[in-house]
Amino acid sequence: MLNIAHEIDKHIANKTPFVVYRMPYEKDVHFVNNGNFEIINDLSLLDIEKHNGFVISPFTEKSSLPIVFIPNEKQNDTSQHTTVTNHVSPTHDMSFDEYTDVLQQYKTALTSGHIDKLVLSRSATTTRDKNTSLGTIFIKAITQYPRMMVYLCQTPPTGIWIGCSPEILLEGSKGCWQTVALAGTQPYSDNVSWDNKNTNEQHYVEMFIENTISQIGRIVDKQGPYTSRAGHLAHLRTDYFFSTPDNVSLGSIIKRLHPTPAVCGLPQKEALSLIENIEPTDRQYYSGIVGIIGKKSRLFVNLRCAKVNDTDIICYAGGGIMPTSEPDSEWWETEAKMATLKSLLNHEQ
Repeated sequence: MLNIAHEIDKHIANKTPFVVYRMPYEKDVHFVNNGNFEIINDLSLLDIEKHNGFVISPFTEKSSLPIVFIPNEKQNDTSQHTTVTNHVSPTHDMSFDEYTDVLQQYKTALTSGHIDKLVLSRSATTTRDKNTSLGTIFIKAITQYPRMMVYLCQTPPTGIWIGCSPEILLEGSKGCWQTVALAGTQPYSDNVSWDNKNTNEQHYVEMFIENTISQIGRIVDKQGPYTSRAGHLAHLRTDYFFSTPDNVSLGSIIKRLHPTPAVCGLPQKEALSLIENIEPTDRQYYSGIVGIIGKKSRLFVNLRCAKVNDTDIICYAGGGIMPTSEPDSEWWETEAKMATLKSLLNHEQ
């Protein structure tokens, strides 16, 4: 593990492209450091026949940031090789009063009868210690969060991102897939109970996924909802196993699922438009997509993540807003989610 931490820090110091990741419940750490990356113009172009490697995609197609693919093998014909210039990303950290104001605008939209659910996100920026070892932080993350997909990547278009995600977007191989409905948040305990706000939020996510699958295939099995642990937090989770015809591509499934109600809202297009117009947070790669594509693809929603700049670190978190949502409890939820990474970043030794 010390060798992996050293390699991470060396690549960051040299500003060369790489990605390192560990999948949930696995011990193996995968390090891809051939120095190559590729810009993908659209999620629909992602194809298990053409792509074998790691992908990171922004929250929305309107983002100024691109979809970046890091191949497992060097591909001189399609990839690029250059050093990273890690610039400071523009951001706006909302105060509690600003957050409350945006939340009220969301609630007004929800009570209008046209939108069923919205997700409000925010960022929190802290100063970065120049002596901080991101390699050591990554090792701590994979040790502390065995149930999560943990990654750290650096490329010229993305800069440095680190994340610990509990939410599967899509997993499987051609024709045989799994996805997850994940919503609701509270501190984890042995006796978790869920109120109407959280169960309704989960129900909306389930309805979206079931409707989406019905348009491209059929549900083979549904398990849940049940309480799922993610570090110090608990979520409601439902697992879906579904099949699709051979002519349904990976990219086309992703385009239908993303962004899910867990990070956007319902109806999808209307919720996304409202978020883009009202939410002041530039989500960048937060609540986008990260993971691997290949014979068995494993893609996750980019949650519990942070952008690491030269002088600061920007943590991101969000939560589902319903008509009954209250600012204090929603703000707490984002604080609790950010604590996943803050606990690692603030106690690095």
